[in-house]
Amino acid sequence: MVLRRDQSRRSLNLVISRSRCVFHLHLLSIHAALLTEIKAIEYAEPRISLGIPIIGSPSTLTLLSDRALTLPAPSGPLSVSAPYFPKTFLDLLKKQDPDQVPMSVWKGRKLLVLSGEDDALVNFVKGGSETFIEQLKKEGGLEKLDVWVQPKT
Repeated sequence: MVLRRDQSRRSLNLVISRSRCVFHLHLLSIHAALLTEIKAIEYAEPRISLGIPIIGSPSTLTLLSDRALTLPAPSGPLSVSAPYFPKTFLDLLKKQDPDQVPMSVWKGRKLLVLSGEDDALVNFVKGGSETFIEQLKKEGGLEKLDVWVQPKT
């Protein structure tokens, strides 16, 4: 097991290796964990067999839209359009956000989602995680899905 802090000291990376099970956790970023999981499937990477998103949103667009629209005056609210959200950026999010990929991508995968119930910055409901999890339960065909939302955090 290797624990590294990146140059900006904004994130902590944990890499765990065990024979055929290697996975990368980018703490405080469900988005990065889910994208890693999607790319592992896309490129048939057998070493990544488990995703553990810890606090975050599977939809950057949903998360940023909520923040922009609830930004207090005098800075906000902001519209979710140019110049604050360029069309190319919105198009990229609509194409690559984990909640935008076909649900069949998740078939047979294992996912553990951890979040705080009262998180003001990356809320489980407002960030789109709750909706995404419900969609995964209905259509994802996951081998295993565990969701833990810690109360009063």
